[in-house]
Amino acid sequence: MIQQFYELPSRASPPETLVILLHGYGADGQNMADVGYAFQKNLPNAYFFMPDAPEKMPGMEGYQWFDLLDMEPVTLRRGCLSASVSVEDFVRKTQAKHKVDWENTVLVGFSQGAFLALHAALAAKHLCGKVIAYAGGVYVEKEDIHVSPKDLKILLVHGEEDDVVPIQESDRTDRFLKEQGFSVDFEKIPNLGHSIDHEGISLGVRFVKSKEF
Repeated sequence: MIQQFYELPSRASPPETLVILLHGYGADGQNMADVGYAFQKNLPNAYFFMPDAPEKMPGMEGYQWFDLLDMEPVTLRRGCLSASVSVEDFVRKTQAKHKVDWENTVLVGFSQGAFLALHAALAAKHLCGKVIAYAGGVYVEKEDIHVSPKDLKILLVHGEEDDVVPIQESDRTDRFLKEQGFSVDFEKIPNLGHSIDHEGISLGVRFVKSKEF
């Protein structure tokens, strides 16, 4: 389970929104701090949490949500199935502590964290109202999905020059989720590699603030 996390408190008590940011492979929660600060400038009444994944990287610094032996669909699905247990536990405990309901909770993930954020949001009923996936995707079977399409809004953001997680992952995810009835906003950012830029932050902030797409 998740033991360590970084936080950016809200000006409001209780906070209006919880935003939980999941880092990428080999990083840590602090790696998402710049993203959290950038969001918080425009969302001062939101409380931001940036947890470290439970697993230390073997023989090196950083953490992993699951062992990334390869990028095969079966590996990603199996890893997310396992790791989503700790994410759901952390989210529900944080919601209870800060008195914020699922509708006002946002999961944000980058790279491996994006695959996990999407999986956790889809696999658990009423875990969050919105999910933002930067440079990721999702591999789930229909039977993995336990949330109604009307209860989850999804934003996919991906750099067109990403050579780590190709933009085709988001493209495939967009098509799959729409086939399942979900409303998905898919934003492609030209000349961007495997990272989150100012445009991506602006898209995310607008998405969190919006009542509709």
